Amino acid sequence: MLPYDATRDALYRPQLRAPLLRDDAQAPSDTALAAECARLAYLQAERDPAQAATLQAALASQGFSELQSFHVPHTHSQGFAALRARDGLALVALRGSQAEVRDWAQNTKFVMLEARDGLWPGRVHTGFVQAAASLQQPIQAWLDRTAAQRRSLLFCGHSLGAALATLMPVLMQGVDVPQRVLTFGSPRVGDAAFVHALALRPGLVVQRAVHATDLVCEVPPQALHYVHAGDRLYIDRRGLVRPAASDGAIAADRLQAQIDYALAYQWRPGTPWLRALADHAPINYVRAFWP
Repeated sequence: MLPYDATRDALYRPQLRAPLLRDDAQAPSDTALAAECARLAYLQAERDPAQAATLQAALASQGFSELQSFHVPHTHSQGFAALRARDGLALVALRGSQAEVRDWAQNTKFVMLEARDGLWPGRVHTGFVQAAASLQQPIQAWLDRTAAQRRSLLFCGHSLGAALATLMPVLMQGVDVPQRVLTFGSPRVGDAAFVHALALRPGLVVQRAVHATDLVCEVPPQALHYVHAGDRLYIDRRGLVRPAASDGAIAADRLQAQIDYALAYQWRPGTPWLRALADHAPINYVRAFWP
């Protein structure tokens, strides 16, 4: 297992770490692939040729091609898509929040928005759906272009990217292949009606990984009628995935996680003061699923 990374760089600059996807590495499961691609979505491939080359090489090592980067300036929304020819897997990874005020401005638009003309069920976070909708056209164009080769579709993302990935299946049109949403450190996205309708969509599987004390998974608050979407994959303080963990077991694990962090990391220079922040780092999600 990869070591736990409590550094601020892991949290705020996850793209600095070299890709784990390599020709000489063991092939990851699709869940591990999604976790690492959610981290690699932080690479500035849309504006930096060197980072674009890094992303392309990492994806090519796993048989992906047709790489397309997305960037919508007015909502500061980014991501990428790629296609794996051997099995027709289309993967769309959306970028999470950067350490910039403009990204968090989207996150803090907590007021829920009701759909016009039934574009999505229930009510959803205004900032999240505005960002997701801004990506709809370029992602839809890529999906249309690769439709003949596509056999399945996987949306993934971390943090804000996780929220966008959760919304994508209701925004895309004409997708008639099995769809899967895998999110890491996701905030709540919508109300109970949205979550219920999402669960009833044919051919769609939604799973969300929650790492121990990750603070972002607790916002927006339930008091504002927000509900989590998808089946929970709880990652305990040791980095082990426990999908069947009870609420009581999770509460006990989270308490011990905070104690462990205070003793081992809280006093070290260059680490976040709270484990609730360190647990949100993308690499600490990847470590739970990596071979």
